[in-house]
Amino acid sequence: MHKESYRKIFVISFSVLIIFTFYMLVSSNGFILGNDPAIHLSKTYEILETGTVSFSEITWYPPLYRILLAECIIFTGASNFESALFIMKSLTVTFDWLLIFSVYLIGARLRNEESGIIASSLMLLCYPLYEINFWGGYSSLLSIVYMYLLLFHLSTKSEGFAYKLIVFITAFSMVLTHQFATFLTITILIFYALISFLVFRRSFTRTFIVAVLGALAAFVLWYVPVILPYINVLISHIFFGERTYLNLTWRVTLDVFLMSFGFIILFAFLGALLTFYNSKKRKELEFYTLLFLSFLIPLVLTQSYLFGILLPYDRFVYYLMPSAVAFAAVITYLIVKFAFSYIINLDWKIQKNQIKVILLTSSISLLFVSRFPVLTNKVYEAVDYYSYLNPQSYDAGIWLKRTYPSEANLIVAEKPGSFFEMISSKSTIIETNPLIQREAAAETVLNLAYEIEQPFTLFRVYEIRMPYELDQYNVLIHNVWKRAAFLFDEETFLSYTKDGKEFSAKIPDLERKILWTEEKGSRKLQIQYFSKNEFILIENVEAKNAKIPIYISWTFTPLCNEIKNASFHLSIHFDLYRSFERAYVPEKLNWESPWNKPSYIEGDRKWALVDFNPETLPENYVAFNDPANGVFYAFQFKDYPNWGSIGVLSTKQIDALRLRYDFGDVNDTVSLAYSIAAFSEESYHVSLKEFSEVFNLEMRGNFAVQYRDYLTCAKEMAIQFLVFDKEKFRTEFLNSNFLQLVYSNDLYVICKVKGDNSVNTE
Repeated sequence: MHKESYRKIFVISFSVLIIFTFYMLVSSNGFILGNDPAIHLSKTYEILETGTVSFSEITWYPPLYRILLAECIIFTGASNFESALFIMKSLTVTFDWLLIFSVYLIGARLRNEESGIIASSLMLLCYPLYEINFWGGYSSLLSIVYMYLLLFHLSTKSEGFAYKLIVFITAFSMVLTHQFATFLTITILIFYALISFLVFRRSFTRTFIVAVLGALAAFVLWYVPVILPYINVLISHIFFGERTYLNLTWRVTLDVFLMSFGFIILFAFLGALLTFYNSKKRKELEFYTLLFLSFLIPLVLTQSYLFGILLPYDRFVYYLMPSAVAFAAVITYLIVKFAFSYIINLDWKIQKNQIKVILLTSSISLLFVSRFPVLTNKVYEAVDYYSYLNPQSYDAGIWLKRTYPSEANLIVAEKPGSFFEMISSKSTIIETNPLIQREAAAETVLNLAYEIEQPFTLFRVYEIRMPYELDQYNVLIHNVWKRAAFLFDEETFLSYTKDGKEFSAKIPDLERKILWTEEKGSRKLQIQYFSKNEFILIENVEAKNAKIPIYISWTFTPLCNEIKNASFHLSIHFDLYRSFERAYVPEKLNWESPWNKPSYIEGDRKWALVDFNPETLPENYVAFNDPANGVFYAFQFKDYPNWGSIGVLSTKQIDALRLRYDFGDVNDTVSLAYSIAAFSEESYHVSLKEFSEVFNLEMRGNFAVQYRDYLTCAKEMAIQFLVFDKEKFRTEFLNSNFLQLVYSNDLYVICKVKGDNSVNTE
């Protein structure tokens, strides 16, 4: 069989494999995976309806993919939702095919055709290729194709007009496909130009100039009209303003790279070194330089957080994938070649070409088998994770559309996400991942929460109590609110004596009412706890303009004259996802571990305590520090408790601050007050020596206190239905007199907002 025949068999069989595999995978939930496809489709429908592309979409991807999708819908006459999904999946599979065969061309040019075959096969062993399909990164996928086709052609010696036209169109299209590809390609070309001048001693080629002109034309067309008004803050915002990107650093660690690529990432480094000599010998150094830069620069950018640069680090993993597999394929080919040279010397009765095919096929099969367990596990996990539109969400949307055909406003959980608006034909507000952007109103309503938010602290309490917690204190870590501490319900209680008997009333066991109050122009969140015919306990929570702390007061009012020896026990626990390891207790602990000076150590050294008498402290506060995340939590006493204790675990993590206030015999209302400063160094940098100043500072600049609750948000936005992810739905929500269950299936719950809800005020 001739070499040409083998090539045809490979191309046909491999194409069928790619098309079948990726179409089945993106359709594995019955429709299409990911939430981004819903946004792609909705914006495509906007283009079809208006006939224009709005510049307001600059915050999302450039428009080429959506224009291409719109043209395909028009050309095929895809008039319904299911047909549009089929077009979208078909385009995605086409992009996958183009990308994999682009890698074949790169691998073949880097070494030989066998390397190209191996490179295209290795692509199927890279988890990022599947992941980008699963979350719906179709623009990114297309931009990778354009980027590598451009790099492939830039170093080709051809000078014909048709060739230059192809380069111009490729560069133009890439810029209009994705901003990350544009940024990355510009960076690669800048370094390539410097190397050409300094190493190769060459000026710009005509092909290079044509590519720059194509990219520049698209840049002027799409980006310039929008970014010109903000040019003075553009660099600082893009590279240093988005701290949420720091939450992505775990996705670019060595462990994740090894999981995503396996042996490929190791082979890639070796291949990048070994192919230099061969490329120089074959006079392909310019191509090698471009390919090496397309591997090295995205790799460096994934680690750019080490230099204080803020970028979507994980996105660059997708862009280094084609060059990584091309270099890895060379090492794989050399291994196969070595095995071939050994086996050919044995006494075989088959032809050399057949041996080569067998070895090549066997090697690729072995590589697949070596990656199969890890890869399949991650793929199965990702299919479930990225399943937004599935039969259950589709059925729920259709049911809502048919049962309540009139217009309505919905709040929809992160899952089922944006597709639910298209299916139900209702106006929706979608809960979003806080790592992308916090949709505060949706989050508040779906959790039936009350919030006081200021620039340093987010105080939150829930209408339906969360397990183990009452009040919750959140701080900004990489621009995302994360819990730092909470009032632990099991250890927050009142103890007292009545009629000679001892009683203990846990706060979560009491009746509760939450409302807003106004006092001297100051708004407070009031949480009332009732024990019938026994007492009323009221907590007032207040945030003041230009002040860091949250101010807390408790009032205890007896409803009978028989309460004696009353004590109020407060237990603040620290979130163990944080790393509170240092404490400050005046004259006891100086920003050090409680293990250094424990008052009591548990027998097996699983935990220890540091007791203190707050009234004897020379300063009126205690404080705690999480040095790993730069988080502080400080408790300032306005009224001193009678006893205090700090708990620390064997891991050196401080887990709790416990306080006891003794009221004694109570015949009238008694009260206590304190303030809590919970913040991160991201919000305010403080010197440990002058830490006490945080309680009295007058902050300048834009300082706004926001008050938010689920009833007000639902009323102002005229919300009529809530759509929950069943995993996060709590049946206790139905006891709130706010929601009525109207639909439920295996994965989703729809509740109707009761019409008689109003906001509690006093």
